[in-house]
Amino acid sequence: MFPASLAWSLQEPNLDASLAFCDSRVLAALNQENFVYVIREQQSHNFLGVMDIHQINWMENQAAVGFWGNVEFKGQGLMTEALQLFVDQLLNDLGFQQLNAFVDVENKQARRLCERANFKLIEIEQAAIQNPVDGSWRDICKYEIVR
Repeated sequence: MFPASLAWSLQEPNLDASLAFCDSRVLAALNQENFVYVIREQQSHNFLGVMDIHQINWMENQAAVGFWGNVEFKGQGLMTEALQLFVDQLLNDLGFQQLNAFVDVENKQARRLCERANFKLIEIEQAAIQNPVDGSWRDICKYEIVR
């Protein structure tokens, strides 16, 4: 529903694209530019979603977080719990001082998730990103947590 902020979701899943993505994320992790985490339910190991940390500024201990949840488990609070744990680890264990999240203004579920994880809405950036499907410009909410 929000291809401007999730452009990767437009591609038909295939093995080659998945392998290329994994290779690119390994390289990004080795370069300390981006870290992707797979979220699974503890007992069943069901795939719940992914989270990442990107736009990392190591000098200022700042970064952005992103997330995507499996709709099969929507409304159970699992992504909220995962994001809260992720943010806690980034702030308290890894020493980040500021985290940002960027969410399409109309993505109400993602906005609520940010708010439940104690992010505060800082601003709404007008026409911040272009939708690759229809060329329209999307407004993006900037959320922030400061330690």
